[in-house]
Amino acid sequence: MSDMINDMLDGNSSFIEGVFLPNENSDHAIAAKQRPKVLWIGCSDSRVSEHQMTGSKPGTMFVHRHRGSPGSTAGCIASRPGRSTS
Repeated sequence: MSDMINDMLDGNSSFIEGVFLPNENSDHAIAAKQRPKVLWIGCSDSRVSEHQMTGSKPGTMFVHRHRGSPGSTAGCIASRPGRSTS
């Protein structure tokens, strides 16, 4: 296996031990009934996730990612109201 895949598997193990297991009860509650108040439509930008950009927690938004994001401004990572991305 490549170093990249091993790094990803190690990262997943760290996530399970450091994030998932300590929050397992809330994760089960989210899985039982989803009630997000936001539908996030964004580009397939691998540089940053929706939760990083918004400071939100898992289960708080439905996410649809696609290439090009015709509903947003160019430069998805830097887009925000009142800020030019050109």
